[in-house]
Amino acid sequence: MSSFLKDAQFVRHFPNKDDTGLLNVGYDNFKYVKPIKYFWVQENYALHFVLSGKGTLEIGGKTYSIKKGQAFMIPCDEKMRYFPDENDPWEYVWFSLRSEFAKGYAEVLGFSVENPVIQCNKFTEMNIVLKNMFDALIEDRGGYFTVLSAFYNILEMFVQKNVTGIK
Repeated sequence: MSSFLKDAQFVRHFPNKDDTGLLNVGYDNFKYVKPIKYFWVQENYALHFVLSGKGTLEIGGKTYSIKKGQAFMIPCDEKMRYFPDENDPWEYVWFSLRSEFAKGYAEVLGFSVENPVIQCNKFTEMNIVLKNMFDALIEDRGGYFTVLSAFYNILEMFVQKNVTGIK
């Protein structure tokens, strides 16, 4: 199986001064990247889309098994940890969002500490949007607005009720 991107990691930071709250976008392939396995608290929200493989999320006193085609959101100020499966490590794309805006996005999408994982029924379409976004970033054909457009395109896919919660 080939990787989503050639590099094991990719991050683009944005000097966010608008009202979207979008701070960073990134990609990690844990076949090559060393995971963090200890509990920690982050200062911003992070929305992850699992492109392949599996992993585990522990948050709110519960453990979730996560796999390809699912998304998970990590809120700020929550003790948590997430890490790849040792036999089938995940690769995912993530968006980091400023907290005051991410709360609204999380509510609209149906994410909460009690429901941090969602199955995306439009995974193929989302994968294409994400791949096109990274191709543009890597080739310097896009920047902040390319990422913002992709992010809102994906949010629209979620809002269209094409996802189901994972319990």
